[in-house]
Amino acid sequence: MQKRTAKIAPATQERKSQPSQEPALQEELEPLLDMTELTKILRVCRPKIYDLMRQKGLPSVMIGDRRFFIRSSILLWMKQQESTTF
Repeated sequence: MQKRTAKIAPATQERKSQPSQEPALQEELEPLLDMTELTKILRVCRPKIYDLMRQKGLPSVMIGDRRFFIRSSILLWMKQQESTTF
């Protein structure tokens, strides 16, 4: 399976004003997870992922007609879901 990555492009004006530095300005690309990979990581079924997105705000991005998850966003979301009391 080919790794997918997410990247935020620099502003258009930055690219025009500093074209020789563009490669230096590019951020490191972050791996994207698809639905199947996320179900394995979270150990839940696909419908539960959709429930978590609707009810608990599980972050995702749409690229075309496919939904992906940014690994660091998922880890941050998991940290925020930790409960300190029972």
